[in-house]
Amino acid sequence: MEIDDVFEEPAGMEETQIVREKIFAKRKQVIERSAKAPSQFLEAWKQGVNIIGGKFFNQKNPLNTIKDKNELRPNYEYIHENIWVISSGQKALLALMCSFFNSSWGGDLMNEVGIKSMSDVSTKLDYESLDVVTELLTNYHGW
Repeated sequence: MEIDDVFEEPAGMEETQIVREKIFAKRKQVIERSAKAPSQFLEAWKQGVNIIGGKFFNQKNPLNTIKDKNELRPNYEYIHENIWVISSGQKALLALMCSFFNSSWGGDLMNEVGIKSMSDVSTKLDYESLDVVTELLTNYHGW
């Protein structure tokens, strides 16, 4: 063995560098997405409020002026008094949204409206509501 053989790059070093670059790029995407998550969550939340109705969320101002999710907190009393007057799809979306606000209460609501599994979610929601839930799940960062 020659001394120069010891200092040669092992086979696959180029591939290792490519993998490292891909990992770095993915991390950068995750960081960028995390920075946008609160505003994307709020936009999805507002879409859900628009589908269900502002009274269920204590809406006092037009949706396009709302800057914080706390301006659209679920209205516990109103929901319990009026959940049965909206469509089954709206009920399902409302229950799922409430679960982001309070997992215990939202979970109870989900049971009440017949959501017991993820497959129930996909069968009870139309595509617009399913898109809202997908965005909420993807961008949830705590209440």
